[in-house]
Amino acid sequence: KGHHHFTLAVLPHLGDLAEGEVVAEGWRLNNPVRAIPASDARDVAADAPGAAPPKPPATCDIRGVSIEAAKAAEDGSGDLVIRLAEVHGARVSGSVSLGAPAASVRVCDLLEDELHINDDRRAGTTAMLVNDHTVEVTLHPFKVLTLRFTTQR
Repeated sequence: KGHHHFTLAVLPHLGDLAEGEVVAEGWRLNNPVRAIPASDARDVAADAPGAAPPKPPATCDIRGVSIEAAKAAEDGSGDLVIRLAEVHGARVSGSVSLGAPAASVRVCDLLEDELHINDDRRAGTTAMLVNDHTVEVTLHPFKVLTLRFTTQR
């Protein structure tokens, strides 16, 4: 019932899903860039030439891995929660860079509760803080990995 709208796109590409960057193109289609007008002069001044752009909470350059969420922990602790997803169906490893220093990282479930090293839900995934701005991760195919960082205060 009701009136529905949908978008259909055809993306000719060479190679498979990963080589054609199909998932990334789908994300860009569903999340277009939006212009948000500044409400007053103070907002405009923050975007003035020479002003440093705000740092994202995390960046990930691992092929086939996307950051699905970056947010404060639900318990109000001030911890940062990053949710990664492997979208190409491959086992991958690489680095995630943090925008602010972290003291520790824990692998968690979707409710942000820590998963102990021998928990079956953690099979095939690792996360190790290399330095206060970098974590090395391993994900298995189509895995969603939730990481909880205790920030340096």
